[in-house]
Amino acid sequence: MFRFVVRISLASLLVAYSLAAHASGFGLREWSASAQGNGFAGATAGAEDVSYISFNPAGLTRHDGDHAAVTVTYIAPQIEFSASDATTILGTPIGGGDGGSDAAPNAIAPALYLSHQFSSKLFGGISVIAPYGLTTDYDDEWIGRYHAIKTEIVGIEINPMLAYKITPKLSVGGGLRILYARGEISNAVDFGTLDALPVEAGGFGGAFGGTPAGSDGFAEVEGDDFGFGFNFGFLYEINKGTRVGA
Repeated sequence: MFRFVVRISLASLLVAYSLAAHASGFGLREWSASAQGNGFAGATAGAEDVSYISFNPAGLTRHDGDHAAVTVTYIAPQIEFSASDATTILGTPIGGGDGGSDAAPNAIAPALYLSHQFSSKLFGGISVIAPYGLTTDYDDEWIGRYHAIKTEIVGIEINPMLAYKITPKLSVGGGLRILYARGEISNAVDFGTLDALPVEAGGFGGAFGGTPAGSDGFAEVEGDDFGFGFNFGFLYEINKGTRVGA
């Protein structure tokens, strides 16, 4: 029997400071609306529906027949920055605004799950999730432009997996993780301060007549790549309604 489930969740991230471009700041865990509903508590042993298989592939054996599930999460962050003053390393004041009323555009994080029972003991499945995402995008002339203007990370992971029911109580599972990631980082470059620095300090020694904090350039780096890994898990049912997983 084929079963199809759609889950929708809403996430609001409220922060009052500028996020740095670290992967943890752009990491997503909104893979399952069911798991979000209980704060991801016991997600490795949950297996209430097929959307839990990204937390533990052994959970496939809890779902007889064919299943499909879709999770769609709408993420609405709000980032505002304020600064009284800022200076260059030479003490020159840096002008500019606060970066805009909201430096974090809203986003949608989808996830898709499919599973199939091959036999009474062998199960297969695949998940497609977004483990990384989100963007921060400040005004080009904001006061922190030398640190960041736009930072964007997008990741898509495909995880085919198999699970085997060793006994009615014990199951194991594992799969191949295929991740595609793309990133973009940009910021302003204070060529005026670089020009004012002496050559022995790494500057241009006044060769171009630049004005500190007033002769800006722009730097942008983009990249993408594939990565590969694996996941493995087990699930054990102690008694009806009590399970442990890892």
